[in-house]
Amino acid sequence: MAISEGELAVIVEAILAESPRGEALYSGLIPEIRRRVTLGPDDLAPSQTRQGEEVWEQRVRNITSHKNFKGRIVSIPGGLKLVKAVAA
Repeated sequence: MAISEGELAVIVEAILAESPRGEALYSGLIPEIRRRVTLGPDDLAPSQTRQGEEVWEQRVRNITSHKNFKGRIVSIPGGLKLVKAVAA
């Protein structure tokens, strides 16, 4: 079973919250997510729409595109930034 965009967003939020500026470049996020979660074959499949990316990486880059995460995480050049604390 593939990891969902929502599950990835929770991991991304945690990583961003740990960052002094609340932001991270994809070049740092991608390897850190890999360290924190076990990805399955469906996740590791090549993206059909983004050459050179796996499906799960595309989901990470899509986080800010969907309304569930807008306002909490925003795109910055080359990465993501946490802009609103999430209530525990």
